[in-house]
Amino acid sequence: MTKKYYNKFHQTHDIYSKEYYDSQEKFEVYRGYEIHKLSKNLYHIVKDNICVGMCAGLNGSRDKIDRLEEL
Repeated sequence: MTKKYYNKFHQTHDIYSKEYYDSQEKFEVYRGYEIHKLSKNLYHIVKDNICVGMCAGLNGSRDKIDRLEEL
């Protein structure tokens, strides 16, 4: 299943920065957020098809979501 989402951190001057990502991998849903694994050490946190955070691991992603929910 392909999932396309917008990267709100996109930087037009950076050739490695993408405006949109197509996730081919299975993602985890945690507290209403999607956690997409892009590489061994890069995870995106997605809510309503928008990347709202980037983390270095699955546990870090869950922790960041917990902190987002506290706001």
